[in-house]
Amino acid sequence: MTRNRSARSNNYVQQIGIQQLNLSLNKACESQNEEERHDLDYQAQVKATGILKHGGDLEKARRKLANSKECLEYAQSSKKKSDREDIPFFQGRVSKLQQQIRELDQKTRQFKNEHKEVESKLDENRKRGHWFSRSKRNISEDIEL
Repeated sequence: MTRNRSARSNNYVQQIGIQQLNLSLNKACESQNEEERHDLDYQAQVKATGILKHGGDLEKARRKLANSKECLEYAQSSKKKSDREDIPFFQGRVSKLQQQIRELDQKTRQFKNEHKEVESKLDENRKRGHWFSRSKRNISEDIEL
């Protein structure tokens, strides 16, 4: 009977050692996950800032384009020679602004897509964080037994 108690005691001590190792591993993984979350949060902020910047620039360029198109239409319908001489200038400006709008629209869409990717990674990270919390709780409960 003494051997049986001794074997159970040794088994219990080994289980506690394993549980403590599991807790240490869980803590290390949780710490790594937190670092990754902070990095992803920063990336999300950078992408959101890019969306705002390029989106704002895009709206500004669209307003300039609308204004330049109005000026071009006025110059084309004007009878004055000086106004008609401005037509090539406004045509060039409209063309340049249209190109700028295409580029800004592409950049804005790119930042939106990258932001979605980062948000998806953040969601995965949060789920992993919840898993680590539940795992730690389960390991702690096992030790108490």
